[in-house]
Amino acid sequence: MVSRILFFGVSATLATVIQLLASSTGSVIAGVLSAVVVTMISHALWSFADLNSKRRMDALIPAGGAFLGVVIGIGLHVLQSGFDPLICIAIPAGVLTSSLFAWIGRQDHSETCFHHRVRIKTAIQCPRCHQKFCGRSDCWASREVRCQRCKQNEVLLLNPRDELWWTKRFGNRVSSGSCMKCLATAGNTDVHECGQCRWQMCRRCWDLDNCQCRKCDWRPEELPEPLVLLLPRTRAVPSRGSRPLVTGQTRQQG
Repeated sequence: MVSRILFFGVSATLATVIQLLASSTGSVIAGVLSAVVVTMISHALWSFADLNSKRRMDALIPAGGAFLGVVIGIGLHVLQSGFDPLICIAIPAGVLTSSLFAWIGRQDHSETCFHHRVRIKTAIQCPRCHQKFCGRSDCWASREVRCQRCKQNEVLLLNPRDELWWTKRFGNRVSSGSCMKCLATAGNTDVHECGQCRWQMCRRCWDLDNCQCRKCDWRPEELPEPLVLLLPRTRAVPSRGSRPLVTGQTRQQG
C-alpha cells in the first residue's frame, strides 16, 4: 500500500511539472501532447515498477496520478497566464489515453509459458518455482507434478528443517532403519514413516515424491495448496492406531 501511495505521488508530481512546462509555451497542441505523454509515462512506470496486478482497480493508480498532475499543471498555468478554454482539451486527451491502456490490459489476460515464451490462456503453475507453464512434455513433468527444471534440479517444496511441520504431519522421526529410496540411515538424516504402511523415507525423498508414499499412495493432510490442486484426488482413510496424530489419504484400490 505504501509503495502504491508513493507511486501515485511521484506520478502526479512528474505529470504536474511536465504539463506546466508544456502549457507555458502557449501552444494548445503542446499541452495536449504533454497530457498524452505523461499519461503514457505513468502507465509505463507502473508496469516497470512491477506493482501491477490483474485487479482492475489498480489501473486507477497510474491513471489517477497522471490525471491529477495534468489538472494541477493546467491550473497553475491558468493562475499565471489566464484562462484559455482550448488548453482544457488536454484533460480528456489524458483520460482517453488511460482508457486505451486499460482496454489493452483487459485484452491481455493470457499467461506466458516460462519455458517456451508463448502466450497461453490456461497455464499450469509449478508449486516449487511458481512459474507458469503451458503443459508440454518438454516444460512440464506431469507425473512428478512440477516443471522440468525443478525436476532436473531436484528443487524442494518444503523446508526440511521445519521440525514442527514434519512432526505434525508424519509424527516423530524414527531412530532406526533407513530411507527406502536413497538408503540414507536414520542416524544421519531425518527419516519418517508412512502414516499407513510404515514405509520409511527421509524428508528430502518425501518432498521429492510430493509427500506421497510409494508403496500405498498415502499422503498427509494440509500439504501446500498449489501442490494439492495438482495432485490427483484421493479418498481419506483412518490412520494407524499407533500414530493418532497423523491422518492420511490413499487411492482407491482396484
